[in-house]
Amino acid sequence: SIWGPEDDATSLLLERLPIHGRWLDLACGDGRYLKTLLDRADDVVAVDIDPHVEAPLLRAHGVEKLSFRVMDATLPLPFPELSFDGILCTGTLHLFDQAKLSFIISEAMRILREGGIFVFDFFGGILVSNPS
Repeated sequence: SIWGPEDDATSLLLERLPIHGRWLDLACGDGRYLKTLLDRADDVVAVDIDPHVEAPLLRAHGVEKLSFRVMDATLPLPFPELSFDGILCTGTLHLFDQAKLSFIISEAMRILREGGIFVFDFFGGILVSNPS
């Protein structure tokens, strides 16, 4: 990872979660947690606003279970309702004001399947939500 090693608390949490089905790595950046998701999920969609992230991610992880899309997390996410079993967003959400943060979380909840898992972190903490 260009940003340094994975966060120990986030890595431990991901090891303990029941990761399966389709996952979204929202604002994936350099993809520091993609290996964990790809090892256990059936399908992973990595998205980021930076189009230059795609090539290194695909070279590092292959394309069999991974797809990449360029998008802005502060805009409506172009996925149908209830389309993901899990969403991971690390190292990003603390950058937004309250209105944008609320919008991003509402969009994540819209595309998360019933019983799905939403993991996001802020500096100093991690929140896991299972809305069911």
